[in-house]
Amino acid sequence: MSAAPVKILVIDGEAPIRRLLRMRFSTQGYEIIDASNGRVAIGLLAQKPDLITLDLNLPDIPGFELLKVIRMRAESIPIVVLSGRDDGASKVQAFDLGADDHVTKPFGIDEFFRQNTCCASSPTACAWRTFDFPRQRSLGRSCPAHRQSRAEGR
Repeated sequence: MSAAPVKILVIDGEAPIRRLLRMRFSTQGYEIIDASNGRVAIGLLAQKPDLITLDLNLPDIPGFELLKVIRMRAESIPIVVLSGRDDGASKVQAFDLGADDHVTKPFGIDEFFRQNTCCASSPTACAWRTFDFPRQRSLGRSCPAHRQSRAEGR
């Protein structure tokens, strides 16, 4: 029985960013679902993603408001804010509202990929930094691939 692919919800108002993340992650076996605005994103939460990347500058719902909504509906899903806002106050607000990480645009796709993917070979070598934040550890969360491996006895 093979494990279901890790599902990533990409929420970004910029089509080129969504396309870039889709191409990079899907070529590595991750399932990507994406939303160009907050309303679509809220509907896609029903698909139970394993990770969410969230742009704060969306066309319909302010990013911080959407972050609050997502956190209320999906308490344990790691959220990586991917934003052009690089001021300290915005980052602190994102963390206070439940973000697990903050990456500032522009970003290097390879670096972003390595920060947010899992080394499937060994739980101790996991590079899925998002799941290594204190909030995730306090919730007893770990990388989805490693949770699946443990469930299958590997």
